[in-house]
Amino acid sequence: LNRADNFSFGLIAIIVLFCLGLLLAIYSPEIKSWRIKQADRIINLAGQSSGQERANLLAQAVIVNDGDPLATEYLAQYYRSEGDYQKVISTYQASPSSSNSLYLGNLALVANDYSLARSLFGKSYKQGQSAESLAGLALVDFASNQTGDGCNKSDQAKKLNLSSSSADRVGVICQILSAKSSLNPRRQAYLLAESYLYAKALDKLESIPNKSSGDWMILSQLYKSVGKKEASEQAIDSGLKQDPTNKYLISAKAGTFQKTENNQELQTLQARLKDLEFSNFQ
Repeated sequence: LNRADNFSFGLIAIIVLFCLGLLLAIYSPEIKSWRIKQADRIINLAGQSSGQERANLLAQAVIVNDGDPLATEYLAQYYRSEGDYQKVISTYQASPSSSNSLYLGNLALVANDYSLARSLFGKSYKQGQSAESLAGLALVDFASNQTGDGCNKSDQAKKLNLSSSSADRVGVICQILSAKSSLNPRRQAYLLAESYLYAKALDKLESIPNKSSGDWMILSQLYKSVGKKEASEQAIDSGLKQDPTNKYLISAKAGTFQKTENNQELQTLQARLKDLEFSNFQ
């Protein structure tokens, strides 16, 4: 090609690109509107579905509208109801309107993923040095048996914000793990459980004599959180022996059966729950 041909070819290319850009500018609102409508349609279908089909439809809606915030939230709620906090986190992280690192760090604690929690709280701290992000890092240290480092971070968190409830909490946990707390062992165990320090809460609660039915309920949840399914079910049974009318334990026991099961014991538990609800209503 000679110089004139090159010039003509370049000019045509520029004109084509300009026209394409003009078309995109004109039709972008229409395209966006179409994507929103399609996502809404799929979300409505998901609302009429359940189980994995619901999750699949919501995931489609997220993709169709490039991280649709409503579909993202519904999908995260679905995974939360299933107890799959890793998928809750990945759902949020995949969205352009993702929740902040501090929130995701707390979800990582619930999921027992302390490495991810440390990364997320560290990111939050770099974005803005807050007492809450330091408190989160302190919890990760406590879970990793780095009590001294955790206590140092809890002191720093308190200095950053004297009115931070998160800083107050990790300060109390520092005292518990340093054997300096004046709280009774049961309260210590419950505080550790509420702060996602499941293994440490288990150790503390297991050592308490004369456990209440409520203690057994918490123990069953803690065992489940650390993957000890059989121990969790045994804790439920122990609690029901102590208090056969505890509706939370009855519900937990009923939940140990597969949804497809239709045995006499499950029917008896369901009937007992109905009787208790009727008695409470009267």
